[in-house]
Amino acid sequence: MNIPLKDVITSIDDEELYKLQSDLENNAPVLKSLVRDRLKEIENKKRSFCAGCGENILDNERAYTLVFGADSCKKKASFCAHDCLEFFLARLKEIESEKLKIEEEKTKNGISQPTPKGNL
Repeated sequence: MNIPLKDVITSIDDEELYKLQSDLENNAPVLKSLVRDRLKEIENKKRSFCAGCGENILDNERAYTLVFGADSCKKKASFCAHDCLEFFLARLKEIESEKLKIEEEKTKNGISQPTPKGNL
């Protein structure tokens, strides 16, 4: 459910809106805390399907979660078992190897354009 920020602000009652204004004027420690807590909640939320085989893993207590990617763009994938995790990592390694080969070919041919990022 995506609610525009304007709609959120208009739905807040007067007293809460005054508290929010006061918080913003004081460098927003309460708002920062609320946002930080919500982001932690999102980050800790277990994914519902295995990234390897697609099996439902919500009830799987032994599921694995992998966080990967650049600091600016972290990605998260969950797996039902070791074999799915290993398959995913092997495929990730293949993609990185293909990227390196493309970069080497471009360097040999004198082309220095960045390679588009591959999708998993």
